[in-house]
Amino acid sequence: MIERTLMRVTLLVAAGTVPLPAPRSLAAQDPTAGKKVYVKWCAGCHGDDGAGDGPAANAMLPRPRNFTGAIYKIRSTASGQLPTDADLLRAIDEGLSGSAMPAWKGRLSDAERRNVMAYLKTFSSFFADTSQHVVPLKFSSVPGGGSSAAALKEGRQFYDSIGCRKCHGDQGRGDGPSAPTLKDDAGFPIFAADLHENWRFRGGSGVEAIYHRLRTGLDGTPMPSFSDLIDQKFLTDEQLWRLAQYVRSLSPAKAPEVRDVIHAPQIARTLPLSPDDSAWARVDRYWFPL
Repeated sequence: MIERTLMRVTLLVAAGTVPLPAPRSLAAQDPTAGKKVYVKWCAGCHGDDGAGDGPAANAMLPRPRNFTGAIYKIRSTASGQLPTDADLLRAIDEGLSGSAMPAWKGRLSDAERRNVMAYLKTFSSFFADTSQHVVPLKFSSVPGGGSSAAALKEGRQFYDSIGCRKCHGDQGRGDGPSAPTLKDDAGFPIFAADLHENWRFRGGSGVEAIYHRLRTGLDGTPMPSFSDLIDQKFLTDEQLWRLAQYVRSLSPAKAPEVRDVIHAPQIARTLPLSPDDSAWARVDRYWFPL
């Protein structure tokens, strides 16, 4: 009797009459429930209609995302393509460093975050276009030896040859000759990133994240995708990795910590005037974001 019962259950599952749990990535999304989350937590910046024009938007630079055009900076897809659901959920979960967009993982439940993601997509008809096939790019693995002097020198050569210095400046401080004139696609001013502050990079601070941004570009901004240079054989994929490794080398190994209490030791002699004086090496450094 027990064997027959087990056989019947097995046959029912095989025939598809017993529903199986959906994989996590395909979990149900409810845009109606997502609207409630959006109105409560998102509309203040992104606006009631998702146009990036909420009451707080005018005080923000960079501006909040305008969802109606379906143009997203941080994606795993090619330039000009829609982001994947995983891309959208990652931005919601982790926030976007260097902007006012906070991380919502831990503040909202898994269901709330999935639902609000589904609601965001209703602001643009592009997501409803069934002819759109959203496929992430296939990224290669980071090559070894990226911290060697030769690798960083090669990365610097491509930094110069493909024009990074025009916006980011000779030393990567975001002060290139084009920097004061930069605007996004909506005509709002936009800053070239200071490459010495990777903790403010939207999309991630590591070498892999930098390489991904070089491959995908930041749609809606002057930052292009350099994938076409690989296709045109102007540079190789490994050389683009070298550029990413060079950019990463400009920032400290660890992001500076903002501390509330400053410890200032007393010294008996006159304060040194030069910032290169060895006396400064004997005191702690403090970082003040302005």
